[in-house]
Amino acid sequence: MTNTVIRAVQNQAVSPPSPGRAPTIPYAVARRPPLAGRPCAPPDLSTTHLGTPAIRLHARLGLIALSLLLPLVLAVVVLACLHVLTARGDHDRVLLWVEGTPAQLQSLRGRVLHHEVFAHGESVTGGYARHRPDDCAPDSTAISFSRLRRFELAAARYTLDALAREAGAQPCRGHALVYNDLPNPLDVAQWADSLVSLLLVLLIPTGSVLVVYWAASQQHGLPSLWRSPGSTGGAMAIGAAGATAAFTALQLVALATRAFAPWLGPEASSWQPGTLSLPVFLLAGVYAPFLTELAFRAWLLPIASRAVGNVTAAFISALAGTALPWPEGPGDALASLAFGLVMAAVFLRTRSLPACVVAHGGCAVLSLLAGTGA
Repeated sequence: MTNTVIRAVQNQAVSPPSPGRAPTIPYAVARRPPLAGRPCAPPDLSTTHLGTPAIRLHARLGLIALSLLLPLVLAVVVLACLHVLTARGDHDRVLLWVEGTPAQLQSLRGRVLHHEVFAHGESVTGGYARHRPDDCAPDSTAISFSRLRRFELAAARYTLDALAREAGAQPCRGHALVYNDLPNPLDVAQWADSLVSLLLVLLIPTGSVLVVYWAASQQHGLPSLWRSPGSTGGAMAIGAAGATAAFTALQLVALATRAFAPWLGPEASSWQPGTLSLPVFLLAGVYAPFLTELAFRAWLLPIASRAVGNVTAAFISALAGTALPWPEGPGDALASLAFGLVMAAVFLRTRSLPACVVAHGGCAVLSLLAGTGA
């Protein structure tokens, strides 16, 4: 009986079709497996039947948890590096402004620069104007000890007072404590410390995020890091429009919060440096947007949308981007939520990580220019 069925199937597979009748293809021939090495698109769990409702819910929750993995890794690694760099490092400074005759200031300078306990002394006429108290003259001399640990601050402050009295100089009434006075990478004398800071703040978070992303990119169909699936020019144009839309949304949230709900607190916690320079623009306009958009859009949105659809995934992305940096208040949370929704819309429209980086970086640059009055 079995041999008869097999012969019938073989005859059906090789027999020519009857006139006026389409050939019939056996089910085994029509359902060929995909070629080895051919990439297969990940299934959309929002429309694919996965069996019982319990299994379907379990798979959806698993994908949502997976979509939050890379943002959580980024937040944990960045916070850990900043903790090591600040709390565990010797990057604090004590400042004191003094006035006196040139001879007194010269004597004080020698005492500060060659102190036997605090080796990193400094004396700058008119220096550290941003930290200078109001009762100190603009041309007063700033003396300081740097590279201090927290438990050394009180002793360093007392030592500066004693050195000023010994030299006959008149100190101002106020001191200044500068916490996390990190080394300047543009100063050749501080390059050794700058390399450590660069390793902790830039290289370790970037490497951690890229390793996780590349490990799962092919399996989950994640977008390319530098290519856009459609027109590159169109994606960049949408990214530029997204930068304008995000900046406008932040300004509208700020105006609405100040006008109708000032009790919500600060509208947005934006970083404002003392001066604008090329490293500042690279950090705020390229590096930080790349890591953020890689984790919260290029990773989170494709994986979460397979479980709950694009709209819900966009809200998950915006909420995750609001919660993980821990907003300073409800006003800051509203601004972050609006910003995250705009970035999610840019990604869902383009499916392009470079477009999201352009949108995020452009909004950050506009905020920097607006904050400094440029």
